[in-house]
Amino acid sequence: MVILVDHEKILAMGFVKPNRMTYFRQSDESILKSILVFLWSLFMLCSLQGQTFQRCNTTYKGAPQGTVSSQLHPREIIEIPIVFHVVWHTEEDNISDDFIFSQLDVLNADYNAQNEDIDMVPEEFKNVVGNASISFCLATMTPKGAPSSGIVRKQTDKANIAGQDQMVEGLRSIKNKSLGGSNAWDTKRYLNIWIGARNDGLIGDATFPRLEDPNQVEGIVISYKAVGIQPHAEKFNLGRTLTHEIGHYFNLLHLTGSETGCYTDGDFVEDTPTQFDNYFGACQNPVYSCGSRDMDLNFMSFRDDPCLVFFTKGQVQRMRETLFTIRYGLVSSRICGMSVPIPNDPLKVAQVYMRAGGVEVALPTLINREYTLELYDVLGRILWKRNNNPAHRYQIQYSNHIPGIYFLRLNLEDKTYIKKIYLN
Repeated sequence: MVILVDHEKILAMGFVKPNRMTYFRQSDESILKSILVFLWSLFMLCSLQGQTFQRCNTTYKGAPQGTVSSQLHPREIIEIPIVFHVVWHTEEDNISDDFIFSQLDVLNADYNAQNEDIDMVPEEFKNVVGNASISFCLATMTPKGAPSSGIVRKQTDKANIAGQDQMVEGLRSIKNKSLGGSNAWDTKRYLNIWIGARNDGLIGDATFPRLEDPNQVEGIVISYKAVGIQPHAEKFNLGRTLTHEIGHYFNLLHLTGSETGCYTDGDFVEDTPTQFDNYFGACQNPVYSCGSRDMDLNFMSFRDDPCLVFFTKGQVQRMRETLFTIRYGLVSSRICGMSVPIPNDPLKVAQVYMRAGGVEVALPTLINREYTLELYDVLGRILWKRNNNPAHRYQIQYSNHIPGIYFLRLNLEDKTYIKKIYLN
């Protein structure tokens, strides 16, 4: 048996954020929660009068969980290739390339903390503002290697094809050519974004990593009315809907998590304050709940576009860890460029498996890198050592070992990384 021990993320084994009050009488909690839910629901009902569309209805089913700390290190830029599928029914739906180009500009600014409105971040949160160092490009080639603009246009006879209600036998119409939509490009190597008309009351939705539904095609669906800079729109006019939905695609939750209240699991990010419920509409004066100021100007909020201005360091860490594990095919696709970055700590995202009579270690994020991998016991004695091999997979055979803690050591360029494992 092999148990991975990552002492820097031990909170991932729990279900609450640190410093959250969790021990009190259950009856007191139930009464208090009922009162708070009623009062907050009444407030939100009043504040939502006149609101026609909701930004997002991305659901959390299948999303891996785990609390992420905000510790960050210098990093390389991650490049993500995008293919836009413009599925149009009327000429109005068939938005011009200029809207898509402006959307790319927004994404590249937001995911590099270079947006002009980032100075709106409240003083209390300036020290936790994160830079994801993620760059987006239009895919320059198709999955078969043919040159491409990264924009696919498909005329359809179905009105409002982008709606979540446009399903046939569990299949989303806009994502299927046979249903009037456009088929996805390789979802492991491309971020697929479908643009179309919808009247389901939503502006956008995304799929989380590790889908449980085999009928779901990974990617994002967004209303054509919210793509890029929309000078004549009021609420969703700055391209922030896609910033928000890509956050979901990279494994970020809404700030409240999957349920409202002060005593919930939250969003599994350490540096986002617990908040009672979501906020909608225009920016307001500072808002508070659960004993602290709420982060309603965060990109994962439901506020209107002009109010969304930053990610936190913890959110950045969660996204990048997702990209170097579950969504590593995007990072290693080399469609935007020839370089493939490595994670901050390659051993932290290494794949370690128990095998008969030993352990298997896979380091897929170190393709074309030179390094050595070693195994030590607690006394510092080296038990096993290998240089990099083309497959980047290593079988560590052991016999007559003593159950306990051992250490994997990776020597990469001028850096050393350590991972603690338990062999039983």
